[in-house]
Parts: sequence; structure tokens; C-alpha cells
Amino acid sequence: MSDIPCSDFVEEKVRDIIYLNRNIINHSVYYNEEDEIMNITLNYRDFTVLMKYGDSLFEGFSFIENDDSDKTLLTKFIFPFSKIPYSIYDVHNAVNDDVFITYDFHCLYDEDAIGRAFDTVIDFVNRNEKTISAINSDALLKEKLENSFNRGLKIASKKITRDKINENPKKYLQNHDIDLYFLRLGEEAFTDFITNNDIRGIRKFYSKKMKKDALLPYEQRFYDHLTENNFIMQNAAFVREVKAQKKEAKKDERKYTLVFLCGFVITLALQIGLGIYSENRLEENYFLLRELSLDVNIAFIISVIGLILASVFPVEYFSSLKNKSTKKELSKKDKKIYSVLTVIGIAVFVLATTYSYFDCQKTVGLGENDIYYCQKIGRAQMLSYDEVRLYLIEGQYYGDEYSDNDEDKQIIVVKGDDYENYFISDYLTEVDMPNSYRDSLDYDGKFTSPEDFCNAFGV
Repeated sequence: MSDIPCSDFVEEKVRDIIYLNRNIINHSVYYNEEDEIMNITLNYRDFTVLMKYGDSLFEGFSFIENDDSDKTLLTKFIFPFSKIPYSIYDVHNAVNDDVFITYDFHCLYDEDAIGRAFDTVIDFVNRNEKTISAINSDALLKEKLENSFNRGLKIASKKITRDKINENPKKYLQNHDIDLYFLRLGEEAFTDFITNNDIRGIRKFYSKKMKKDALLPYEQRFYDHLTENNFIMQNAAFVREVKAQKKEAKKDERKYTLVFLCGFVITLALQIGLGIYSENRLEENYFLLRELSLDVNIAFIISVIGLILASVFPVEYFSSLKNKSTKKELSKKDKKIYSVLTVIGIAVFVLATTYSYFDCQKTVGLGENDIYYCQKIGRAQMLSYDEVRLYLIEGQYYGDEYSDNDEDKQIIVVKGDDYENYFISDYLTEVDMPNSYRDSLDYDGKFTSPEDFCNAFGV
């Protein structure tokens, strides 16, 4: 049994196509289990159709699709006069077909969508078979095919030349296919136009690309088609298909927005809990000179990211169970990737949370017989009062004015003679230190302000 998602359905679909299309001379279906790809070959009299089906193939022109990649169906044509396989869009340009829809599919969410994708490709071949066959002998059609390919090469793959492709077709054609995929990935002008009638957005897109001479032939012909039809989409079925894809994409967006929010809330609650626990534990024996704080620092952000990564596999797994009726399967490759992400996510979350736990314990506390001293993560020390020096800061300068009110007083703690790394407390009223306790401490000196302290010790 194959690990390729919906492979049984695809093979049955191919059998149906062969049965219904007697002009297909022979065919083959090859399973590449390592890459989780099915290569389907349909041999017609004058050309061959190559169909590649698999999971998340980042190649081939992505026209009017959302930027999520799911199950993929790509189609190319081989002619006797060339070793180079031409994309279905190149052939579309050559035969001047007037049905402008998606022909390379990257967002096939279920078996119904897969079936419609195969039907779309076969419908294209059937209505243009005579003209496609004529490419072999018609110089003008052949020239249009070559021009379409070369133009796509120029727009999408500026570093790949036709000579390089002739030297190493397998390597450079694959690179070019990847470039084509990413060329318009995430571009929303087309989908916004089709789903929301955003004429201004599609005009803006075309204006920008035309100025840079950066339109693919298919895009240019689609624009000409829209202009002739006053920017009214005539194909209602295609509009419904694009809306359905966008709806599926929105589901994924909402799903991962919820994952992010849950990760954020869980991490925040955990870190606040750790902070409260650390503070309560220390306050049992020490008067803390600085409140433990949990700023949204890099460790917190990393913890959230780790939790999100760890959540990907269970989220996708339960999502696939929820969508069993639509046969939305996880491929073996997906399971491997998600498993690795889960392990990495758990490791990142644990390490970042552990770091945060020790980070929030960085403070100084005054005890009855000793001092809790921690300035570096994981290096808490219990020091005797003989090992430290205490200094009282009696006030603050605010411009030229001086204030020695209770809310302006602080304590500086110096470990040994390490004045460079002195510790200064929060304002004593902020840590709720009673005046009686403040006055009962044995100080090694008093200063009018922190600046006076620094000047006295050259720090």
C-alpha cells in the first residue's frame, strides 16, 4: 500500500480517464515512494502528457491560488521535436485556448478537488487535441510554444539560460519550475479580483508588472481577456473553485491563529506562575530589594514559538481526523516533518522556560542572617553580611532640584569590593520596605544620590 495521500483514488481516476478517452494510446503510473510522488504518463499519437501528483510540491506556476501548499497536480507536455517538457501554460499560450483558469494545482485539499483537477487537465487536452498535435508540424505554433517557454525563463529564472538547460535539463528545469512557483506565491491581486471583484487591485498589479516588463505570457493573455470582457469573470465554476480554495485557506489561518493565541496565553500563564512561585519562595526568608518581573523578553517569545512548533503535529493530526469525510490525509512525509517539529518545539519550549525560571530569580534579598545574592542566571549565592557592603541612597536629583522623600530612597549592595558590578534596588517604597526596617540596617555609607555613589567610587 502506498503512503502517497489519496493514491488509490488517483489511480482509479486515471483508469476512468483511460476508459473514457480512447485517443490515449497507452499510459503508465509510476510510484516514487521516496519522494511521495506519482508520475502518470498519457501517450497520445503526437504528444505525451506527463502528470506529477504528490504532496506539497513547490514547483510549477502558481496561478490564482492561495499561498498554502497541499496536494499538488502538475502537467507537462513532451513533443518529438524537443527533449524539453513544456508546461501546460506554455501549450495553452501556443494553441491560444480561451479558458483562463488554474491548470497547475497546489491546493488540492480533498478527493473532490483532486478529481476536478484531473478533469480540468483532460478537458483542456480534449478540446485542443487537434491543435496540440499540429505543433509538431506547424512552424508558427512551434514558435509560439518556444517563445512562451523562453519568456517564462526570462521572467522567473534570470540566472538560468537556455544553454544551461540544454547542458543539464534535469537540474535546471527543476530549478526553473521552483522559480515559477515562487514567482507569484502569496500574490492576492488575482484572488481578490475573482472573489471580491477588486478591479482596482488587479489593474494596479498589471500596471506595475507592465512597467517592469515582468508579465508571463499567460498573465498577459489573461489581462487581454479581462479587458475584452470589461473585467467580468465569465466562468462561474472557476469563481466558485477559487472561493472554495480561499475558504480552506481561511480555515488554516484561523486554526494557526488559535494555536498562536493558545501558545501565548499558556506561556504567559506559566511564566507568571513561575515568577509568583519564585517570589513567594524567596520572600519566606528574604526581603527582596527588587520585585521579580517577567518582561516580554526573547526567552518568552522563544517559549511561545517552541510551544507552537510542538503543537503542529497534534493540530494537523486531529484536523485530518476531523476531515476524514473529505479524505484530507497526512502524508508520511508530513508526519515525519511534523514529528521533527514537535521534538524541536518541546526542546525549545523546555529550554526557554527553564531559562525564564532562573532569569526571574535574579535579585537581591536581605535575610535575618544572610543575603540572597543573584546577578547572573543560575548563580544564586547566600552571602553573610560580612561579605557585602550596604549603602543607603537618601534621595534623587530631578534636574536642579533635590528630593529626599521616602519614595526617592534606594539601597546599593556591593559584593566584596566589586564596585563595578554594584546592585541598586528599586525605590524602597515600591518594594514596601518599612522605614523602621530601613533604618535598622547597618550601612557602610550614605549618599545623597546614585550619582554621588558612582562619583565616590569611580564607577
